[in-house]
Amino acid sequence: MEEFAELQQQVSKQIRGYGDKLGLLEEIADAYICLSFLESIFDLKPDDLQKAIDVKLQRERENVR
Repeated sequence: MEEFAELQQQVSKQIRGYGDKLGLLEEIADAYICLSFLESIFDLKPDDLQKAIDVKLQRERENVR
């Protein structure tokens, strides 16, 4: 959770014009690593995760309309 809080801080800095791209890149990398750990810990299959992503993206597309 700490890594995602740090990512949130970097994104906020970027929006306000105070962030640096390297810091943002590092925090995104940390978040990806944490997500990968979670996939492994909870034995989530890549196909199942992709299906969940596709459903969420479709909902977002419908909400934009």
